[in-house]
Amino acid sequence: MGLIVVSSEQKSLSATIATGVLQMNLIYIIPNMKEITRSFTRKVQMEALGGNRFESVDFFASYKQTDIPEETPDKDLEMISEALYLMSKRDVENSLTKFSNELKK
Repeated sequence: MGLIVVSSEQKSLSATIATGVLQMNLIYIIPNMKEITRSFTRKVQMEALGGNRFESVDFFASYKQTDIPEETPDKDLEMISEALYLMSKRDVENSLTKFSNELKK
């Protein structure tokens, strides 16, 4: 049975595999990666939902895409960004609808 020790640094991943007699060091170079995070927030006055005039409720959602290769074209980055934004907005709107429906019960 062997022992695997893994350590990571900013741009490389190093793994040491030790078996009773043999030790091997493996180094993987990890290319620079990008990440994109998009979010959506909606603040609603409870009065609009039939509640107290001086109360508000906040809905928030956020999505992140990691490990995007640095050489990804701008057009693709824009598509990823838009998709993340739309997913966040959809979740917020769904939560708002569900919250509003629960208040009406």
